[in-house]
Amino acid sequence: MAIKTLVSTLSAITLMGTLAPHAAAVSITDNDLTLSIGVQLQSRVDFDKAKDGNGNDYSPDSGADFTKAPTASIYMRRARFSFKGTYMQDWGFNFTFRDDGAGRGGTNSTSAGETPLMQQAYISRIWKMEGVSSQIQVGQDYAFHNRSNNVVSSSELLFPTLSATAALLNSRAPGVGYRFNSDMVTFGADFQNNTTHTGGVAGTAAAPDKAEGLFYSARVELTGPGSWRIAKDTESFVGAQGMGARIGLDIADNKNSRTGGPPPTNSRSTLDYGIDGLFHWDGLTALAEARWDNAKNTADTGTSAPNTKSVVFDVQAGYCIPMSGWAIEPAVRYERMDFKNTGAGADLFGANNQDDYGNSGKQIEVGVNLYWAGHKCKTQIEYVNWKGLYGGTAAGTATADKAKASIFRLQQQLVF
Repeated sequence: MAIKTLVSTLSAITLMGTLAPHAAAVSITDNDLTLSIGVQLQSRVDFDKAKDGNGNDYSPDSGADFTKAPTASIYMRRARFSFKGTYMQDWGFNFTFRDDGAGRGGTNSTSAGETPLMQQAYISRIWKMEGVSSQIQVGQDYAFHNRSNNVVSSSELLFPTLSATAALLNSRAPGVGYRFNSDMVTFGADFQNNTTHTGGVAGTAAAPDKAEGLFYSARVELTGPGSWRIAKDTESFVGAQGMGARIGLDIADNKNSRTGGPPPTNSRSTLDYGIDGLFHWDGLTALAEARWDNAKNTADTGTSAPNTKSVVFDVQAGYCIPMSGWAIEPAVRYERMDFKNTGAGADLFGANNQDDYGNSGKQIEVGVNLYWAGHKCKTQIEYVNWKGLYGGTAAGTATADKAKASIFRLQQQLVF
């Protein structure tokens, strides 16, 4: 029954993609102001069958254990509305709302989960010279760090899912950022509120709450000269002729993030660093990433929790074949991740309401993309196979693990 439903849904969404108009940006311009209005929609259908580390059925859609498999879900992975533009040519701005995940894990239309939230809101000062541009921005934005989560647009992913490297330290918060771009070098640096910013929780006169720090990061991207230049980070070039290579290196430090409680009882500092490489040759796009997190815990009193070192590696490739008015692109990805999390709940693919990747383990994804108007209108189909690394006992004992998940995923995107 699930297979028949999948086939019927695939046929309907493929037809929708064929009939969809070519998306184009909506913009308003006068002597001083340029305003672009944007929409990003990603509608997704999941069919999944999964077991936890003890062999019990569960639902990756909600992360709920003891749910009879298989399960199915339809939801909005992305639903965003944005206003972007420039004022007097030297000032830029971005104001974006989101309602991502609507319909997933119980967030139906009557739920508080449907309330739109502010995704980005910043103002920037822009300087442009021949071949070089730079800007300073203030407000809420992604740090230019951790490519998978913060740097490349989710509308240009090779798969309808983020790489598991996105699970490691990343930040989207109010702060100050600097961006520099030239023919061969792109650089960015940010300092923002740390990732669990509390604003300073009240303590007592005898035991005041400890101060929290900030998030600091820097990233540099180096691309080849001339014909080897990659001007914009993406995960597919949709079969465009040409070649290019780019390497990225970044580092971030999230200082004294206050956790536990309330009130907080622990300071957690996380050092994150990574390297990634992107390669393009006509229809071929290949990407490899590696990322490490080193987290140090300092308890206010008593024994501190153990420090942890997490690591994720992934490699992926796709080959796009242009057709008459559209394109098809088969793709494959392999990932290994160790988040150093054990025990009950650590062996659930959908733990923490995360639908893109599993917990510690290995994951293989195969898929195909159908481009009706490039990344602006595309249909993505994939199969995900995940196997857990740790056992599922309450005490966190590493056992002969049975955790696994098989997911068929179908996503239609429209973005302009």
